[in-house]
Amino acid sequence: TDVQVLSNVPRRLLNLVLEITPKSGNAVSQAQQLRLPTGGGVVDLARSVEGGQGAFLMQMKLDNFVEGSDLRVFYVSGSRKATVMNESYGAGCRSWMEVSTWYENTHSKVPIEVFAAEQRYVRVLGGTWVFSAINDGTLQLAAVTLKDSRFPQIACD
Repeated sequence: TDVQVLSNVPRRLLNLVLEITPKSGNAVSQAQQLRLPTGGGVVDLARSVEGGQGAFLMQMKLDNFVEGSDLRVFYVSGSRKATVMNESYGAGCRSWMEVSTWYENTHSKVPIEVFAAEQRYVRVLGGTWVFSAINDGTLQLAAVTLKDSRFPQIACD
């Protein structure tokens, strides 16, 4: 069965590091490096994003990823989509997408800029990010769920 086949695949959990850097305004007061437990976890951005105005940079890094592996990155939105000042923010509840090319070509090198006003960052980042790769027959995995507990009305049910 598939379960038996999958149970025989060796696995290795990856280490994820989130780097949050102030850009403008009072959204984030100081640079932060959040080292998640091996394999990932849940990050409540309420602890990092303090102010309601301005921008900050956020980057997700895999610090024990074996280069040359065929990395796949998936995003499952955990936030409601919204229109703010005639611009759409977020993918909407349970929308998912493969973002491997974006991650490898852009985000692994340059942080994403997000904005605190009207909780735009929650709509853009909120949800689960899954990282997977196979290297020498070993499945490498990590996942992080980003949320902000101050805004449950934005989170999907």
